Amino acid sequence: MPSSADLLQNDLYGHRQLLGAFLLANAAVFTAWRFAASSGSAFWESVLVRNFLLCRGNLSQRRFFTFFTSCLSHRSASHLVFNLFVINQLFRLLAFDMTDSDFVALFGLASLCGGAGHLLASTRPVLGASAFAYALLWTEATRHSREMFRILPIPFFPVTALQLVQAALCIETAMAFLSRPAMLARFPSSRFLRFAQGISWTGHLGGLAAGCLYSWYKRHSAGDRSWPGFVELNRKFGASDWAFTRQDLKASTTIFLLECKVLFASSDLERTVIIRQLDRLRMQKELRRQAVALGGIFL
Repeated sequence: MPSSADLLQNDLYGHRQLLGAFLLANAAVFTAWRFAASSGSAFWESVLVRNFLLCRGNLSQRRFFTFFTSCLSHRSASHLVFNLFVINQLFRLLAFDMTDSDFVALFGLASLCGGAGHLLASTRPVLGASAFAYALLWTEATRHSREMFRILPIPFFPVTALQLVQAALCIETAMAFLSRPAMLARFPSSRFLRFAQGISWTGHLGGLAAGCLYSWYKRHSAGDRSWPGFVELNRKFGASDWAFTRQDLKASTTIFLLECKVLFASSDLERTVIIRQLDRLRMQKELRRQAVALGGIFL
């Protein structure tokens, strides 16, 4: 049985002990929540609420450290798995651009901005590492705006890191507006609005704000010009990226329809012609993706 130290230095984490420690800390706190729930222990439940939940009650007791510890805390398995999957992927992509100190500073800033964003809009307690995930996403969009991500199950078309942040800003802002208590009071029977109230959309926006602030700091205060501005990136690639996405979605749909057509081809000649069309479309699609990844612009 490998020890904790072996796990932290395993190739799974690329010898970045910080990532391993972060994942293990989240898993340990989640296990503690599950133990408290399954055992029915009021004592352990109280310990976790006092130390790993961000709420106005804890802040009134001067437990300001819960801004940070709540970001290591998850009560549902789906929330834990999704957040850690996203953080693990983004951490790896940024591993050569940021030191451990950078990651710790970004985590601290995301914890504060995400917590403040939530508390300004809601009186409900909050926990989870989503703000850190969104801060990493903004940082990835700044450092590697051309990085491709695939969105499933929509016909497997890719979007850039910059597009993901653009979409996140629009979706999170819209959902923050819709999840206001006033909206639920107006439409009390809406299941969608009830679902929306269970998610800290303003906390997510706080995480994006943390990524923005940290990128600004690296670019201006630290004098590192390899961190381009978000507005500058949008001016250069914004319209082009979405034009590429439309082209890629159109090509993917055409390819799918041709693949279906091959199955019902009435002759070998017809099948051969369709396969040649497929090969040409696939090559064009792959060349477009490579061009975008290298900074190409489509209009």
